Amino acid sequence: LAGVPRQPIITPRDDVQIQRQWYRPDGSEFTGDTLKEGEVLVAAITVRSKRAMNDALITDLLPGGLEVENLNLTDVAQWTGVEVAGVEIAGQIGAGSARFEEYRDDRYAAAVNLYADSEVKLFYLLRAVTPGNYLVPPVSVEVMYRPTLRASGTVWVAAKAVGWTAATA
Repeated sequence: LAGVPRQPIITPRDDVQIQRQWYRPDGSEFTGDTLKEGEVLVAAITVRSKRAMNDALITDLLPGGLEVENLNLTDVAQWTGVEVAGVEIAGQIGAGSARFEEYRDDRYAAAVNLYADSEVKLFYLLRAVTPGNYLVPPVSVEVMYRPTLRASGTVWVAAKAVGWTAATA
């Protein structure tokens, strides 16, 4: 039996923080209003670390109703001029901080090296495919050989409407 708890079980840390924000393609922040099927969101993950974390694994589990799209497989020209969080998306395609990225059906995962007093930003695309009620699991960062070094973000809860919606918990 496996699942994601409604409340994060990882205690907050001062030395490692991870945050996920979703943006619309026009650069405005997605705040939980309705998404129609086929609409795209840009996920921006920011990790700040006060200590070095070699081979940190960032995992962003997706809620039902959303699918991840590989930025490396899209036409870069369509993202020219699109900025989220002050970063142009076209410049991030294939040039991110990740040593390895994986785009699975149920998650986005990236391996990065975090240096002491550093910040890493990662971006990927999501597409709304199925309307409904979904729990949005928290994004997390961990180090395989140092299990005490892990942190998670906050949980969002989705509410049912005409399309896919999310509201902060």
